[in-house]
Amino acid sequence: MAGNLLKKSSGLMLLCSVSLLMIVMTGCQEAKLKTVIGIANKQCPLDMGEVGNITSIIYDGDNVVYTLNMNEEITNIKILKDNPESMKSSIKMMFQNPAADVKEMLKLMAKCNSGLHMIFVGNKSGEQAVCELTAEELKEVICRSSEKIAAKAEPKK
Repeated sequence: MAGNLLKKSSGLMLLCSVSLLMIVMTGCQEAKLKTVIGIANKQCPLDMGEVGNITSIIYDGDNVVYTLNMNEEITNIKILKDNPESMKSSIKMMFQNPAADVKEMLKLMAKCNSGLHMIFVGNKSGEQAVCELTAEELKEVICRSSEKIAAKAEPKK
């Protein structure tokens, strides 16, 4: 009986150790995400050409939030607002073949179970359209992106 109790307590200790390790690792990843986002935000405003600029990039504890000031002569905020699924599809497509640094940030966001919010603000009207991608949707985008890269890397038969 003492041996059985010892096995159970060893199992419990192992479970507690693994749980603690997972919490610590998640905390480290979140700290890294906060640091990366802080560095990116210090570079704002980021010029996107005639389309507008990124005015801020923050991490609110659950989501990475981009705020974009859009040139309303090029981008109709009302159309974005009235077509949220189309806007979401466009953003997902944009992340299908991201630059290396963007891909790393997306992976880090996925590890932290973070979503993405993009707030498009009209430069004249101040009208806003918000696009939200959940952590699961971001993970799907990353997975599809990795599959495409793998498919390109496979030798042709």
